[in-house]
Formats: sequence, structure tokens, C-alpha cells
Amino acid sequence: MFPAPWTAITPAEPGPVAVGLTVAMEARALGAWWLNACRVVYVVDEVSPARRRGFAYGTLGAHVEQGEELFTVEQWADGTVWYRVQAFPRPHYWPVRLAAPLVRILQRKFVRDSRAAMVQLLRTPE
Repeated sequence: MFPAPWTAITPAEPGPVAVGLTVAMEARALGAWWLNACRVVYVVDEVSPARRRGFAYGTLGAHVEQGEELFTVEQWADGTVWYRVQAFPRPHYWPVRLAAPLVRILQRKFVRDSRAAMVQLLRTPE
């Protein structure tokens, strides 16, 4: 869900997502890169009315924004699949406040590219 090549997540190895897991999301844009530290605050694992899996993480001090992000995949009884990215951010540092229009563009790009990465993953045969 973290679209390459301009984002990456650490730890990179897939493993169980659990409350308390700390991760860092690396982002690259306009010749710059930065790390955004986060911690998983809850895990979603539901079976009714739809199968829904995912997690939310809250930002830590080493993140350019403050807030929470939720990532879920849902599959309904009719086979329809939904991928959701929901964020509640606000700038953490003054340069991010000054660059608010650029930040919004990058956030929209992340959602678009993340969706494309998930679609590609779901279409890839195992």
C-alpha cells in the first residue's frame, strides 16, 4: 500500500501488524526525502457485514504531521472490494504549514498511487 518508488515502509519485511508496532514511512519528493515515524494504534479484523481488515496508526514526534491514518480493505458479500485510506492530519512543523498546498498535492498523490499499488497487488497471481 506504500507506493514505490517514492514511498517505502520500515520494517520492509511483511509480518503481523499489531497494536504497538512502530514503523517509519520514508517519502521522497522534489529531490528531498524524510522519515515519518508512526505506531499502530488499532487493528481492524471484522467479518460482518463485510470482511474488513486493516489498521490505523498514529503519528509520533518524528513525523511531519500530527494525526492518525486508517488503511482498510473490505470485501462485501457480492464480491465488491473497497480500499480505504482515511487520514486526520495537521502540520507538525512550521515548514509543513508554509507548504500546505504542496502537502495536499502529495497527499492526493499518495492516495492515488497507494490505490494503484493495491489494485496491482490484488491482480498479481500468487
